[in-house]
Amino acid sequence: MKHIIITSWLLFFFNICTAQKNIVPNPGFEDTLACPQFIDQVNLAYPWYDPTGMTSDYWNICNGSVPDNWTGYQNPHTGNAYCGFAISFQGDTGIEYPIREYISAPLSNLLIGGKTYFIGFYVSLSDYSLYGANNIGVYFSQNKIDSTS
Repeated sequence: MKHIIITSWLLFFFNICTAQKNIVPNPGFEDTLACPQFIDQVNLAYPWYDPTGMTSDYWNICNGSVPDNWTGYQNPHTGNAYCGFAISFQGDTGIEYPIREYISAPLSNLLIGGKTYFIGFYVSLSDYSLYGANNIGVYFSQNKIDSTS
């Protein structure tokens, strides 16, 4: 059975702008409800959460997981924290079935039709990954994403 795990660090520093106003809350994951004790505690960087119920990672300097952790060495782009995810592809017939982790947060303002918005984020492939993904993006929805139900 073919099994590949790709781990990437997402250094999400969104710049969704209308008149230079960032409408992504806690874009650098700096505001925490508590210092994470386990890596899958994205919800501590409120209002971020893991809609898949998988193990999206939250790395923070307060617990010693930044910059050196089990996936390698990575400083945050700015600040003290970043989030990460793993993508694995499995299949024994040559067909690959993706399993993906995500993180999500509500925007602080609604998007307005006809206005132009810019979004940017930093992605870094972890040191111990053998492969990378070339289709990392952002999805906007009017409804809260929750694939665990």
